[in-house]
Amino acid sequence: MPQNFLDLHIVDFCQLDCKHCYLNKGKRVMPLNMLRAICEDFLKTDFPLPQNSIILSGGEPLLHPKFVEAYSVVRELIGHVALATNGILIPKYIHIFHKNDGIQVSVDGDEKAHDFIRGKGSYEKAVRALKLLDEHGIRHTLSFTINQANKHCIDHIIDFRLTFREAKFGRCRK
Repeated sequence: MPQNFLDLHIVDFCQLDCKHCYLNKGKRVMPLNMLRAICEDFLKTDFPLPQNSIILSGGEPLLHPKFVEAYSVVRELIGHVALATNGILIPKYIHIFHKNDGIQVSVDGDEKAHDFIRGKGSYEKAVRALKLLDEHGIRHTLSFTINQANKHCIDHIIDFRLTFREAKFGRCRK
């Protein structure tokens, strides 16, 4: 169902160095009081669509030093959390996620293409995160950023997605 969404970059840093990343990396962290104020303003706005979603992203949002608190703020305000992540830290936080959350994990091709784009060993960690989310019955999506280095992997991504019970496709970006 179409919905209004607020995509909050709660940190401007990440543990990867992806070749296609647009982020100007720094050390900035969104304070919790700012996060709450922005979310409350968003939820008070009279949008034309009936449903709202708040996405925690970044950089890598799981690196926020107060991620559990940021997650709790969004859950308290809207009842569920959407998250865009590279998946590396999913095992550390799996215990806080709820079945109605939506976790988007980036997978940019087969292992060779993904690791070329995102860094050696990152594919295995993303796959591990998706398997863990699936085992816990937590809604999740795949995000695939197509580019020259991975355009040959579209069939792989489709087949890969079909191996997961809970996974759906996220939005595709070109």
